[in-house]
Amino acid sequence: MKGSDRISSILSSPGVPHLWGTLASVLFLAWPAIIEQIMLTLVQYVDTAMVGSLGANATAAVGITSSTTWLFMGFFNAAAIGFSVQVAQHLGAGRQEDARKVTWQSLRFVVIFGLLMGTIAFVLSFFLPAMLGADPEIREDASLYFRIMACAMPFTLGSNMFSAIIRCSGDTRTPMVLNLMINLLNVVLNTLFIYPSRTVTLLGGQFFLWGAGWGVGGAAFASGLSTALVACMFLLVIFRKKSPIQINLKHRYRFERQCLLTAWKLGLPAALERSTLSVAQIVITALISGIGTVAVATNHLAVTAESISYLPASGVAVAGTTLVGQAIGAGRKDLAQRFARTVSWMGVVIMTFGGGVLFFF
Repeated sequence: MKGSDRISSILSSPGVPHLWGTLASVLFLAWPAIIEQIMLTLVQYVDTAMVGSLGANATAAVGITSSTTWLFMGFFNAAAIGFSVQVAQHLGAGRQEDARKVTWQSLRFVVIFGLLMGTIAFVLSFFLPAMLGADPEIREDASLYFRIMACAMPFTLGSNMFSAIIRCSGDTRTPMVLNLMINLLNVVLNTLFIYPSRTVTLLGGQFFLWGAGWGVGGAAFASGLSTALVACMFLLVIFRKKSPIQINLKHRYRFERQCLLTAWKLGLPAALERSTLSVAQIVITALISGIGTVAVATNHLAVTAESISYLPASGVAVAGTTLVGQAIGAGRKDLAQRFARTVSWMGVVIMTFGGGVLFFF
C-alpha cells in the first residue's frame, strides 16, 4: 500500500485508531525517512574522513563555516515547512488542485529565495573566516569552500523543498532514494575532485584514476554538483510522476497572497528556532577558533559524530508532519491530536535512547 493510500484510509475511517494502529501508521511513513537520514550521516562521515585525510587544516577549513551553513539550511528548512504543510493540509481536505497550486508557487519561491540567499552567502564568504577568527593559513580554503557552497544554495533549497512536499503527499520512499543518490554521487565526485591523479590498487590490480586535486575546493564542488543533479531529479519527479502534486507547464500558477502569508506563518517559528540555535553554534565556533586550528577540526568531527543520535527522531518528525497536516486538512482534529501526542512521545523515547548510546559508546 502506498503512503498516500494508507493516509486516505485512516482519514476516511470513523473514530481514532488505537495506540498500536497509530504507531504502525507513523512507522510506515517514518522508516524510509529514518533510513535516508542514517545513510545521509554515514556518507557525511565518509565525506568528513575524505577531507580529513588532507590534514587538520582541511578539516578546520570546512568546520569553521559549517555553523553558518546550518544557519542558511535552517532558513531553507523553514521555507520547506511553510509550503509542504500547506500541501499536506490541502490533500487531507481532498483539494488536489490547491495542492498543485502550492507546489507551483514553491517552485517560483525556490528560484527567487534560493538566488537571494546564495548571493548573500557568496558575498559573505569573502569575510566570514576572518570574522569567525580562523587562523590565516585556513582562511583562503574556508572562504573558497563556503563560496562554492553558496553557488549551490538554490539547488539545496530546491532539494529540501521538493523532498518535503513529496513526503507530505504521503510518498517517503522517493525522497529516500534520491537523497541516497545525492550522497553516493558526493562520495564518487569527492574521490575525483579532492585528490590528484594517482595509481590505485584494487582487488590485486592497479589502474590509473584521474583526479583534479582541488582539495577542500574539490569537496565543495562535489557536494554542490551532486546537490544540483539530484535537485533536477526531484524536479523531474514533480513534473513527470503521476501523483496528487504533479504539475505541468500548461497550468502555471502565480503567487497568491494567502499562500505566501500562510507559508510565512508556518515557516517563521521554525526559522526563528533554527536561527537561534545556529547563531549559538556560530558563537561557539568563534570561541573555539581562538584556541587554534586543531580545536576547530576536533569540534567539527565531534559535531558530525553527534548528529547520528538525531536521525531516528528526524524520521519520525517527517511522518508526524505529514500525518498531522493531512488530518488537520481533513478536519480530523481528534486524529491530529493523537498523531501529535504519539510522535512527541516517540521523539522523547528515541532521543533519550540515542543520547544514552552516544554518551556511553
